[in-house]
Amino acid sequence: MTTTLPANDGYPGLQIAWAKDCRPAFHEGIRAAERWLNGKRSRWLWAALIFERDALLEETDRKAFEVAFISRIQQKLEGSV
Repeated sequence: MTTTLPANDGYPGLQIAWAKDCRPAFHEGIRAAERWLNGKRSRWLWAALIFERDALLEETDRKAFEVAFISRIQQKLEGSV
């Protein structure tokens, strides 16, 4: 299955192929990053990543969440340079 991170803040998106359908976890990673960027979660980036990621049971879902979360943060950082 393929997941898509939409372009954001002028930074390109990306597509990633996974061995299973992990789109829900991937999209939750995007939303979690956006909540952190908007100041609606812990001020600590590591806490926003770890606590929400660890709620997922399957390793592939946790990896998809991480990739989406970090990619959205990178888009924001790169887009603001």
